[in-house]
Amino acid sequence: MTLDSNYLHGIMAAVLSMLQHSTCPKNLSFHFLSTNDDTRELFSSIKSTFPYLNMKIYRFHSSRVRDKIYRS
Repeated sequence: MTLDSNYLHGIMAAVLSMLQHSTCPKNLSFHFLSTNDDTRELFSSIKSTFPYLNMKIYRFHSSRVRDKIYRS
């Protein structure tokens, strides 16, 4: 999932839904991409809501994919 402060509420709802509907939520692991500079703040917001959540946040660098994505 892409982690963005504008969509934080929706991200939290999606995570909660997956945890509630999983047969074994302890085995879930979440990987987020962040394009913002407020990655630490977003991480702490999610961690405070879901303290036992297994997650990683990766910084997205648009320069790495600039020549690989084409508009149709």
